[in-house]
Amino acid sequence: LHISTQSTGFSDSKVIFKAVNLLSKANLQKIKEVGVNFDFCVNVAAETKLGLSKEVYEERVAKLAGNCAEYAAEQGVKLYVELSTAQVYGSSGKISKEDAKTSPKYDFECCKLKAEQTVEQHP
Repeated sequence: LHISTQSTGFSDSKVIFKAVNLLSKANLQKIKEVGVNFDFCVNVAAETKLGLSKEVYEERVAKLAGNCAEYAAEQGVKLYVELSTAQVYGSSGKISKEDAKTSPKYDFECCKLKAEQTVEQHP
């Protein structure tokens, strides 16, 4: 989005913006300060820069997703969506369906798959 479009969106009274560090479970509790119950949550947060260490991806992808999914489940969110990547299916060059065999090659892809598996554990 163009920056003026983003600014306009955040000034809409229907939009609630709350910035918190999603790696900290204590910080996630600050979302309650908004005073609104959410029906759905879409998590698009993750470290996407390539070439970082596996430990960085473990924390900023898998742990972050687990924290968010756990918090959403605790709050009774009806629908939780975790944005992943098709890279978890490998690079066969063919279109993959969601039930296809996964074969991530790099640390980022492995941690996105781990994030998916972690999210599935939170109903």
